[in-house]
Amino acid sequence: MASRSVRIRLADSREEIAGIRELTKNADLDSFARSWAMKRAVEHALLIISEAAKHLPPSMKEAHPEVPWQKLHALGNLLRHAYRRIDPEILWSIVSDHLSALDQTVLTLLNEPEGSLLKFCWLGLAGARSACVETRAQVRFASRSAGFENFVCFGYCVCGFHA
Repeated sequence: MASRSVRIRLADSREEIAGIRELTKNADLDSFARSWAMKRAVEHALLIISEAAKHLPPSMKEAHPEVPWQKLHALGNLLRHAYRRIDPEILWSIVSDHLSALDQTVLTLLNEPEGSLLKFCWLGLAGARSACVETRAQVRFASRSAGFENFVCFGYCVCGFHA
């Protein structure tokens, strides 16, 4: 089974951010902290965002250092493993202070031409190699040459991220 598309992961993140915004639009810290359901929904949405970010190619993250990617990954670990100790104020701070910037970066990435996402995937998986591919046969050859034996080729995708 191929990895989920980078575009799908970015779209998932935007969808979760929109859901958080909709859910919390009339809330403040006090109402958020008192609402078990709102906290759990936000935690789950942030977990999805964190998981999606974890699977973005490293070169894509490096191109956007304004996002604290490591903190986003760490948030996912916290939500998975220390879920009983999460302070509602920290969650609220993420919702109120950081989601807009992340949403803007995700939107920027989604607006990248498809070839740019391919470049990010290729560079992310194959280091500094560049790929000039024009046919599926070349993609298969380039992928195998780079050591990707279990790839799934969709069009010109060399890494299985594009569906």
